[in-house]
Amino acid sequence: MTYKDLNLKTKQIIKSTPQFLLSNILLVVLLVIGIISLFIIYFNAIVCHFYGVTFQANGQLLGTVLTAIGGCAVIYGLYLNNKRIKEQTRQNDIAMEQTQINADNNNDKRFGEAIGYLNSDKAGVAIGGVYALHQLAKEDRRYISIVAKLYCSFLRERSKKSYVDGHGATESFEILQSVINLLFNDNSIFEKEEIDLSHTFIQNIDFNGCVTNCSFYQAVIKKCTFQFGVLKCNFSNADISETLFLKESSHCDFINSIFNTVGFGTHHERMLLSHCFFMLNSNTESRFYCKNIHKIDFTALAAGKFTFEADKIMNSEFYLDDKSSVEFIDVHFDKTSIIYNGNVHFERCTNIPSQ
Repeated sequence: MTYKDLNLKTKQIIKSTPQFLLSNILLVVLLVIGIISLFIIYFNAIVCHFYGVTFQANGQLLGTVLTAIGGCAVIYGLYLNNKRIKEQTRQNDIAMEQTQINADNNNDKRFGEAIGYLNSDKAGVAIGGVYALHQLAKEDRRYISIVAKLYCSFLRERSKKSYVDGHGATESFEILQSVINLLFNDNSIFEKEEIDLSHTFIQNIDFNGCVTNCSFYQAVIKKCTFQFGVLKCNFSNADISETLFLKESSHCDFINSIFNTVGFGTHHERMLLSHCFFMLNSNTESRFYCKNIHKIDFTALAAGKFTFEADKIMNSEFYLDDKSSVEFIDVHFDKTSIIYNGNVHFERCTNIPSQ
């Protein structure tokens, strides 16, 4: 072993030695010398006291002393190992923290680049920005709410520019459909976010996932299909035309909504409709093909025509003014009230409620 290695080893030993021992080194040395001196002076007396006067007494005492020294050495070794592990853990934490800082800085850079792509007038580049933001949100959960709000704002501005102002509607459709697909799907990372699509112009869009906790307040929804249902959504003051709702609609508000040829379910694929509030201002025909209608409040305030074809309507209330025309087909009513002044027709219905 060279002098350099010996010096390094000595420094490591000193560094791992408890601080209170280093600060009182002289006292410790004197204490150890004193204990050894007393042990040597009173060796025979100690042997006689613990083991009596036998041939093996000296050896037994030495064995006990060596065992105690070995035990102390083991305990001290465990102490040093524990200290080494703590130091290694601390170093690992520092390294991980630095790695996370580097990753955050890199993600911030990626976010800025993706925003630049999103604002591009070229459809391909903009779609690349849409998916770059989504991938970033998947990898770094700090960005989930940020990206969700950004998507909503992008849909609102881009849809107005495309459909209302008439700039690049075909290319923008692909971009908007991509955003909708990422916001609403079975494994969406935005499922816990409240999506705000109020004041948005949505046309020719297929919602290919269940739409939950979304506001369509004062939105214009035209020629769209909600493939897998809507839950806890607000369609108040929305203008909905030539649109189809499938699977299920539950806990939704359609207050002061305008319906223009809106369908809930189809003749071959009936849906579930429950806990919804309708107050409609419509002058056209809308149809409801449902398995069950449960706990809805339906008010028609215009000269629209509404058809309900359902297996059962339960715990619901209908108010139909004198301008509206409503037809119930093959419905069994249960705990439902209907107040009407206009044209109401019941075809093959049972347990029809009295007015």
